Amino acid sequence: MILMLLHGASDSFMGSSMNRNLQPTPYPLRMSESLRAFMMNSAGKNGRSLNGELIFRLEESRKRELGQIK
Repeated sequence: MILMLLHGASDSFMGSSMNRNLQPTPYPLRMSESLRAFMMNSAGKNGRSLNGELIFRLEESRKRELGQIK
C-alpha cells in the first residue's frame, strides 16, 4: 500500500524549493495494512485524519530527538 503523506515546513533538507503559501508536496509512504489500521484507529480516537496523526507523531518524535520534549 502506498499512502500519500503531506509534508512541508521541514522538507528543506530534501532540497525542496516549495513556497510556504503553496500546498505541501505529496510524499508516497508504504506501510503494511496492519500498521495502517492501527494508525487509522489511533487517528479516530484522537480526532485527527490519518495524515494528521502521522504528522503529529512525526513532529513529536522530532521534538523528543531534539530534546524539546521528554
